[in-house]
Amino acid sequence: MRVGEYRVPRAFVAIFGGALIAALLGCQAKTEAPPEASPEAATEAAMGSTQPITLTWDAQLNCIKFSQGRITIKVGDMIRFNSSVQQVVTLRIPIAAFGSSDTLLTIPLNGSITTAAAKAAGSYNVNSTPAMCATPDGGVGPVIVVEESK
Repeated sequence: MRVGEYRVPRAFVAIFGGALIAALLGCQAKTEAPPEASPEAATEAAMGSTQPITLTWDAQLNCIKFSQGRITIKVGDMIRFNSSVQQVVTLRIPIAAFGSSDTLLTIPLNGSITTAAAKAAGSYNVNSTPAMCATPDGGVGPVIVVEESK
């Protein structure tokens, strides 16, 4: 193909001519649908939030300390237990709190574990092996308070 006195290869015309047409057409207003939520995001939102509790070792008292003596969550929420303890920790939680699959939780050395979604409203005491330190109010271990969802 010739443009004026210059010879222009066909590939050049095909590539840049198409780009020019696309650029001209691209100047029109576009209407795009909003992105759809992924199934994972929808499931996560339906399950509720995850609240953390951190477990540490108290060398003076030879027991496990929890970052909070009491945690309040809603039905559908979960708890992630994060441990910096240098041994395996076994937690015992009443069956009504998270269901039968989460009555005995084993947290590996320096590991973490997340419960299932809370099932029933109530106040639940957690205990562990190794033993938990006493809380300031004289109790042992964290108390999980599950409230009804709104």
